Amino acid sequence: DGKWVVSGSKDGTARVWALSTGVALARMNHDGDVTAVAFSPDGKYVVSGSLDHTARVWEASTGIEVSHMPHDAGVTSVAFSPDGRYVVSGSVDDTARVWESSTGIEVARMTHDSWVDSVAFSPDGKYVVSGGFDKTTWVWWWQAEDLIRLACKRLPRNLTQAEWKQFLGDIPYRQTCPNLPPGE
Repeated sequence: DGKWVVSGSKDGTARVWALSTGVALARMNHDGDVTAVAFSPDGKYVVSGSLDHTARVWEASTGIEVSHMPHDAGVTSVAFSPDGRYVVSGSVDDTARVWESSTGIEVARMTHDSWVDSVAFSPDGKYVVSGGFDKTTWVWWWQAEDLIRLACKRLPRNLTQAEWKQFLGDIPYRQTCPNLPPGE
């Protein structure tokens, strides 16, 4: 609504400020430089990324931590999905990761050949875009059901259990495409 701004600092804090007065309303602490910040679409939450290897979601008005999302190296970029249900973070660990914003549960991981310095969701939330220090930009389908629909259009058979695990991780195995023969 334009009443607040959020900042990140080398002092290890993210802060929410009243735009009209410059008064700090909430202070959120990391154990390293805060390199990225963003508001949720409804303005109720802030996500921050830090060189302490975490992204974190906070209540914007109180600074109370809601969820904690670990990376294997510093976090360089963060963004909320258009509906606020997810956060994407980019990291020096060469990944962009999608998390449930309320729980911090990782739901997707995309890998570059070098550190990821920019991430965003598409306006409809179906895609994640990530830019890397490897001089590439990728557009990803990050939701499993979208990937399954695409696979069913291209596959001559269902995925095997091993293929399912490789491409879809810990999502419980099921017949991928009901109209196709079983995977061997």
